[in-house]
Order: sequence, then C-alpha cells, then structure tokens
Amino acid sequence: MYTTHELEKHSVYPRRCGAAMMVEYTGEKLGNYRLMRLLGRGGFADVYLGEHIYLQTAAAIKVLRMQLTDEALEKFLVEARTVARLSHPNIVSVLEFGLERATPFLVMNYAPYGSLRQRHPRGSLLPAAAIVFYVEQVAAALQYAHDRRVIHCDIKPENMLLGQNEALMLSDFGIAVSLQNIQSAVTQGLPIASGVAGTMTYMAPEQLEGKPSFASDQYALGVVVYEWFCGTPPFSGSAVEVAAQHLRAAAQPLRERVSSLPPAIEQVVMRTLAKDPQERFVSTREFAGALEAACRSAPSLLHSSKIISLPSSPRVPGNTSLLLSSANFPADGHISYTVAAPLQDTPVAAEASALPARWTRQLQDARRMVSRRKVIVGLAGLTAAGLVTVLGTGRLWYPLFRPRVTAGPQKPKQEVIPNISATAEAVINAAATRPAVTSSGMNSLDFFVRGGDNTLWHRRYDGNWHGWEPLGVLAYDPAVVYWGSGRLDMFARETTDGYTAAALQHRWYDGSWHDWETLGGALTSDPAVTSSSPGQLDILARGIDNGIWYNHYDGSLHDWGALGGVSLSAPAVTSFSPGRIDVFVRGSDNALWYRWFAGQWSDWTPLGGSFVSDPAVTSWGPGRLDIFVIGSDNTLQHKWYDGNWNDWISLGGALTSSPAAVTWGINRLDVFARSTDNTLVHIGFDGAWSAWEVFR
Repeated sequence: MYTTHELEKHSVYPRRCGAAMMVEYTGEKLGNYRLMRLLGRGGFADVYLGEHIYLQTAAAIKVLRMQLTDEALEKFLVEARTVARLSHPNIVSVLEFGLERATPFLVMNYAPYGSLRQRHPRGSLLPAAAIVFYVEQVAAALQYAHDRRVIHCDIKPENMLLGQNEALMLSDFGIAVSLQNIQSAVTQGLPIASGVAGTMTYMAPEQLEGKPSFASDQYALGVVVYEWFCGTPPFSGSAVEVAAQHLRAAAQPLRERVSSLPPAIEQVVMRTLAKDPQERFVSTREFAGALEAACRSAPSLLHSSKIISLPSSPRVPGNTSLLLSSANFPADGHISYTVAAPLQDTPVAAEASALPARWTRQLQDARRMVSRRKVIVGLAGLTAAGLVTVLGTGRLWYPLFRPRVTAGPQKPKQEVIPNISATAEAVINAAATRPAVTSSGMNSLDFFVRGGDNTLWHRRYDGNWHGWEPLGVLAYDPAVVYWGSGRLDMFARETTDGYTAAALQHRWYDGSWHDWETLGGALTSDPAVTSSSPGQLDILARGIDNGIWYNHYDGSLHDWGALGGVSLSAPAVTSFSPGRIDVFVRGSDNALWYRWFAGQWSDWTPLGGSFVSDPAVTSWGPGRLDIFVIGSDNTLQHKWYDGNWNDWISLGGALTSSPAAVTWGINRLDVFARSTDNTLVHIGFDGAWSAWEVFR
C-alpha cells in the first residue's frame, strides 16, 4: 500500500491540485498502451489517445487523478460492473481496467469523429433524415441498456459519439442507475438517490424528483430531438428556472417554432415530453419507430436526388428514400481524424455480470480516499471522443504536437516485387501525370498514377509495397479519399462530348472495385475531394468560368454551388476540424489563394508566392494545415498553419508534375511528384524531412 508521501516521490505525481493531482502522462506507458497525446481534461480524470504497444490499435485511456479507498471500492465495483457488462455496437465499450502506481485507469473505445454536439453545434437545424438516423441508433443502445435494467440518466448530444464505420456510440454511463437498486431502495424505504445527477436541460421531471425510470431516458432523447428540429431546447433560463419548467410548464408546441413541420412529427416529439412517464411511448424503440413513420408520411420532406452508395456501416438506414438533401452546406460536421490518429478494428468487450478477477485484485491495491460519485463521473463520465467539446467557445484549436514515442509509423520500404514488370514501370514513367495518394490509417497507403497509355495503376502499402495493378483506362488524373472502414472513393473528370468541359465520374472500392458512374457537372480541372464529416464527401473542381465550384454527398448528391474566384489550377481541399473545409487554388496572379468553410464560407485570402503547379494540402491534426506547390524554379514549396501561417520554405527537388500529399501516421507526412524526367519521386517527414528519392 502506497502512503501519500511515497506516492509523491514518484515522478508521475509531481504536484497536487486540490483533491486531484494534475499529472502529465503523454509519452508514458500504462499497461499495454502508450499515451500519445492528451485529448481532454475533466474535473477528476484526463483522457488520452493511447496506442497498444503490440497491436498498434487506438483507444481512449481515462486516467483518474486520485486513488480509491476500501470504503469506496465495493460501491465502485458495482457501478463499474454496470458499465462493463454493456456490450453493444452503439455503446462505448470498456475494454480494460488497470492500475498504475495505485491510480485507476480505464481503456475504452476511441471515437475519432467526435460527438454530435461537435458535429451540430447549439442552434443547428437538422434535416429529418439525419434525426431519424441518429435516433434509431440511440434508441437501439438505450433499449439494450433498458432490457438489462440500466437507466442512462444523462442523454444529450455530448454523449453521442461517432466511432469507427461512423456508427453512433452512446457514452457516459457513469451516472447510470440500476433499476434493481432503485426497486431495492424503495422496498427498504431508503432514499432513492443522495442527489440529482444529470444535465438540467435534458432532465425528466421524475428524475429531478430523484425517481428516474426508463421513460426518463426517452424524455431526454425527446428534448434532444426537439432541439434538433427547431434549434433550441424546449426550456431555457437558469438551472432553477429550467428545473421548474421541466416539472410544471408545458413545452411550446414544436410547430409554433417550425410552422412547416408536419403535425405527425410534432405529435410524436411532444408525446415524449409528457410530464407523466405513463403518457410517453412504451419504449424508446417504439418512439424511434413512430418518429420514422411520421417522417415517411410527410412526402414534402423527401427529396429525389441521386443516391450513391454509402460506405459499409452496420447502421445505415434501411430505406435510402429517407435520406434528405439540404439547400445549404451543413453548418457543422467532423473530419475523420484517423489519419493523424489511425485506428484498427477494436474488439468489443464481452458481456459479463462481473469484472474479471484480475480487475478486482488490482482495485484492492488502491487505498486513497475518493467519493463514489467522483470516481464514476471522473472515469466513466468523460467523453471517449477523439476531439473534446469546448463549452462556451464552439471551437477547439490544438497546437502542433510531437509526442514522445518509441514506436511509430514505419517508413515505407522500397521492396522489389518480382511481378512488377519492366514494361509496366516504363509505361508509368512515360508521362508527366499527377499521382494521387490516400491513407486508411497507420502504415497504410494507396497510391494511384496514370501511365503514358492512360492506364490507371494502383499500388498499396501495408508495411511493404505490393506490386502494381492496372485499373483500366482513364483520361484525367483522379482524386481519392478513404471515408469509412475499407471504403475508398475515386473521382475523375471524363470528356464525353468532345468539348473542353468534362463530367464528374465516380467509382468506389469496398472489397472490390465498382464500375464508373457519371455524376454530371461541367469541369475544366481535375476534382479534389475530402470528407468533412462522417457520411459526407466534399467535392470541388474548376468550372467553365474558371471559378471554383463545390458539391457534397451526404446520402444524396447535391447541386453544384459557386465559390467564385479565378483559378489557374485545380483546387486542393482538406478538413481539420468539425465542419471545417479548407480550399486552396493558384489564382490568376499565380499566387496561392485560400478560402475556408466553418459555418459559412470566408472570402478568398491571398497567401502569396508565385507558382506553376496545382497545390496539394493535407492535415495531420486539428488546427494544422500543410500546403505544397511547385515554385517557378521547379522546387517543392511548403507552407504550414499551426495557429499562425508560417513562411514559405523550399524542400528542393526538380519537379514537373503537381504534387500529391498525405498524412498517414502521427507526425508523418509524405509527398509524391514527378521529376524532370517523369520519374516518380518522394520526400517524407517524420520529425525531419528526408532527402528526395526515386519511388519504385
């Protein structure tokens, strides 16, 4: 057993801050995980992105800044078992529990796409299809928990996370209540709760009175849905005022706030807000079904836009006719952060009625005083999201951070593969075509380039480079993006009528390549593509007016919208934060120009320089942009943003094609281009820039 004096001698406990100790664990090893960077800090626990030192899988590691006592141990175990036994695709899983110098930590699913509050900030109006899609998944999670006699007690957008395959995961079961415990307390005449826990905006009347039930979760979800439809929750004011309204005031009818909303939808939502739990739906599953039926009964909400395939996902809507379009680009979203913090498939904890024996033994080593509520809220109450909600600011800017790690992404090995023929290599190096590259995560690259005969060639890296494979004939250079597990989409233009302008073409890979399909438009440059939020693709290209045009897919492909400008190049695009799109072009003055979207489009901003190629851009984390373009001396020029724009620097080389850039690991950048003899060349950054080398 550690004494306070002994604990403070350890380097990981440098100082105290009140009852909790402020400790920096970045770069440290906890159990089998290396802590790569701090994701968020709560009142009693810190959340880190961790990477398994053997499997290289990512997880959210919650480290409690205090220790347990014997007195608190048994109560903590009861609550911990409640969380650990919930194993469902739409619930954040507890993967492991451990102790490091008598400090408890939990290993949980990492949600790289953030929370629905980040994706849709306060005041956002969501289309009906998106609401139905989200409610279906939350209801599935709640029904699973309710069937196991567990009440969540804190349903809100902050606790709805977007994980792998873009599936919604319900988090924060830290203040969950077991109905068995409630019934036991009632039988014994004991008070049901020592205090009211939850979030006031979404709290049911009976929960405020200390008597939560399954219907309390439905009420909270109903408040969320009300807010999504009209932009504000039904009740507002101080905490005391909101509590009083939950208890006594009727919510304003939804159609008084949104007159165009069909009565059937209003009736469903208002029923969930009934003061009497008996007047609500029998279950959250029934509520979700009623909401979907009400939306389907309103043809005015439906849109007949062209539907293209979604990435493979366990939670896509069964009927894509419910996928609605929007006249405007969504106000917020979230980029996949798997490039800077790549994920592997993470095992889901098996359902169990008790914690493993080794967890119990480890817990019994902890002796420091802490309340049961602090432990539960501190460990299981913080979000496992990859990016942290910022209250009051609406945006979080991360500084550029280089973690102290002993293992990281491997540099691609230029390995000679016997089945690469000299003929194929000769064809590939016979033209000044521009390469394209994308990454699905750590140590994973997909590289594409057209040869002199217009054959499109593909080569994959997964620790070693594989041989080239042909993918048919393509007249223009493609743009590629990963935006789901095992899902890769490719866009290119193709002249079909012999004129200068070309239509946008699309194909995708989800285990096998699908045929090209025509998506329309009149393009005069190669397209650029990124994914600014789960389930969404953002496509840009230059039009016949030499201005930049924008389109997006979020279940259906929308109409093209003009972003203006006069561009001499194809655009480059990336996204580094919720709802953020960053677009770069070479203007009519050959300087680089920049425009971004963060709720609304900014004006075009000059970034200077004089260039001869199309730009390339990538992002290796929130608040970070890296731009590459060929200068008038044929060298690669680099500019980056890390909270401020840095000056242009030269990375050398003697290049003829526009560059392609990718991030595919923590602190890792790779740039590909063609040299003056059309040979493919490469330069990389993993803390320092490498020398240029031939890509074979």
